[in-house]
Amino acid sequence: VAFEPRTAIGEATIRIFAINDADRVVERQILHGSGRYP
Repeated sequence: VAFEPRTAIGEATIRIFAINDADRVVERQILHGSGRYP
């Protein structure tokens, strides 16, 4: 039982990082399309 919360938190953290990475990729594409990103 003690491992379940840790696993849930770990999965949530991984999901959050995955979402952040996706958002960053989108932001880079938008900036690149606007000519602001080198």
